[in-house]
Amino acid sequence: MQISSKTPLIFLLTALGFLVLILSLIRASIDTSKMGSDEGQIYSIEFQENLDNNLVVSNYSFPYPGILPNSPFYLLKKARNSCWLFLTMEPLDKAEIELMMADKDVASAIMLKEDHKDKWAASSFKEAHYYLNKSFQDAQKIENQIQQKLLLQKLKDAAKAHQTVALKYDFDISPTYKQIMETEL
Repeated sequence: MQISSKTPLIFLLTALGFLVLILSLIRASIDTSKMGSDEGQIYSIEFQENLDNNLVVSNYSFPYPGILPNSPFYLLKKARNSCWLFLTMEPLDKAEIELMMADKDVASAIMLKEDHKDKWAASSFKEAHYYLNKSFQDAQKIENQIQQKLLLQKLKDAAKAHQTVALKYDFDISPTYKQIMETEL
């Protein structure tokens, strides 16, 4: 059987087509996840803060985490998340995705802790520290001051909620929380 001289070109174009398709699906899943909805919220927490001598009660919800770290498919989720971050160039979008990942990791930690899988829960909560810190770093790079202020307020609320969860479930508290909460808006 003789191989045509066009076979490598056809193979290359087919592979390129699949690559474009996969990247498009990953990009679409980013947009879908960023939109979110209240239906997927699994855990909601209230925390109090003192603003201008007024006690304000805030509510923060964590999204459904999807695949948990103790699943054999978790590596696929991690690969997808890495692709999301690699394909996202804008600091605002990257910071929002990292915040979403941090919140999902906290939700994972809560679910695992309630299932008495403490080692997995602690690991997941540590991962949340990492993504929250990365989100804060990317928020510092945002040039639009209004967008930056809005995201920093979200990060402050997230840090307060994460710290509240850490205290409730006896996780290690990161100094990142204090740094984010003390940031001037």
